Amino acid sequence: MTVYDNSDPQHPKFLKAIPAAAGAHHLVLSSDERYLFVQNSLLNLLGMSDGSISVIDIAKGEQIASVDTLKNQGFNPNCIVLLPENP
Repeated sequence: MTVYDNSDPQHPKFLKAIPAAAGAHHLVLSSDERYLFVQNSLLNLLGMSDGSISVIDIAKGEQIASVDTLKNQGFNPNCIVLLPENP
């Protein structure tokens, strides 16, 4: 995952890259904005689809966990959504 400063949209500034698993492409931010969840299943091709979800700690700027979903059974996540908590 790449992080940019977009305060000037005409000139985005690269800040850093945070490693995730192969095929990282869909992202969702937690409601408290502390964590970023990254879906790692771009294509069903060798090396392009890890089938996991990486958990990124925004403050630390690093991956802190990986959710294996059902990748060991041959399934890959196709989308990622966080549902709101009940009030």
